[in-house]
Parts: sequence; structure tokens; C-alpha cells
Amino acid sequence: MLIVKSLNLNYGASQALRGVNLSAKEGEVTCIVGKNGVGKTTLLNAIMGLERISAGEIFIDGSPISREPAYARSRRGLALVPQGRDIFSQLTVEENLRIGLSGLPRSEKKIPPDLFQYFPVLSDMLHRKGGDLSGGQQQQLAIARALAAKPRVLLLDEPTEGIQPSIIKLITSVIKSLRDRGNMAIILVEQYFEFAFELADKIIVMERGNVTLDGAKTDLDEQTIRKYLTV
Repeated sequence: MLIVKSLNLNYGASQALRGVNLSAKEGEVTCIVGKNGVGKTTLLNAIMGLERISAGEIFIDGSPISREPAYARSRRGLALVPQGRDIFSQLTVEENLRIGLSGLPRSEKKIPPDLFQYFPVLSDMLHRKGGDLSGGQQQQLAIARALAAKPRVLLLDEPTEGIQPSIIKLITSVIKSLRDRGNMAIILVEQYFEFAFELADKIIVMERGNVTLDGAKTDLDEQTIRKYLTV
């Protein structure tokens, strides 16, 4: 569903991504792991169109999207849950969710009821401001906002950061459910290795802007992966 070919990205004289290749299929979770500062978040932002690439191509369903702006990529079915959540603190929960609908046709601009099945707490907080929610509640809202856009490719950037164990368990369950529906490709950037390893169908290890390892979880040795994550 999503293919990245030979992606380069520069910040001035500094090269953040070096010939990165990636593919993500519907019905699978592709986990990107690596130490801090190796380019994981930059890669997600480049796929979403929030960072300008220097070279390479990005395709969804065989169509090139490398030169399309972020809003056009959203309409093609990409959605990003950014690191740090980035919910709108002065807007209500309902208003945050409605922002997720903005790229859909007018006839589809309705909050999907299954969002409240995934995250029941949000249904009781529709009129509360996003900034009044706890960190775990904000993370649930950020994921729900992305899902409101009915994405075909979901990009998740460290969804467990600063989140309590009970919410991590809930997010694990939601991601498994989304994967098992079989109509969505999920790309997950994560520092919490156990969380990533449990969910992964495919694992990509990044180091200094390069892809060092890439393969199905069943074909990779867990201890070898952990070596790349040790500081």
C-alpha cells in the first residue's frame, strides 16, 4: 500500500535520511525502531509531507505522492499521530475530532461511532477542552482524531511516550484491532521495545538516517535488534 524508495532528506549541510527504503502493507504493523536522533520522526514527517525531501519517491497504491502537500496526502488516506500528541488545547474533544474529518467529503463528515468503542472515555468528555485532559486521555484523543479521517495508512509516532501502563494496554488492543480489520497499513515508531515487538509484523531498524535491518519479525533475532537500541 505504501512504498518509500531511496528517500534522502537534508537540513542544510546535515543529512537526516540516507537512501531510506520502506514498504508497508495493509493488515500489517510495520515498526520502526532505533536510538534517539536516528531519523525515525523525520521519516514519518517526510511520508506525511511535513518535511521536504531532497531525493527519492513515495507511493501509495502505486501513485507517486512525493510532491503533494500534506493535505493532499491526507485525502489519499494518510494520517499521522504526532509525537507529543499536538491536540488543540483550547478546542473541545468534539471539535478536535471534527478537525480529523476535514479532508473527507461533506457526506462523510460525521464522527465514526466506533471511535468511542475504541476509546470510551472520550464519549463522556466531548465538551471538555483538550487541554484539560490528562496525558493518557490526550493520547487517546490524538489517535481518535487521526482515525476520524478513515485512513488507509496510519502513522504513529511514539504513542506510549509518558503514558501510564493501563492506557498502553488499551492502545495495544486498539492497534491490534485496527490491524486485524485488514484494510489499513500501520507504521509505528516506538522507543518502548516490548510494546513495539509485541505488535510488529515487520521491523525496521534505523541508525544514523539509514535502514540497518528490515524484515519480518519472525525472520529477525530479538537480541540482534536490541543491540542496535543499546546506548
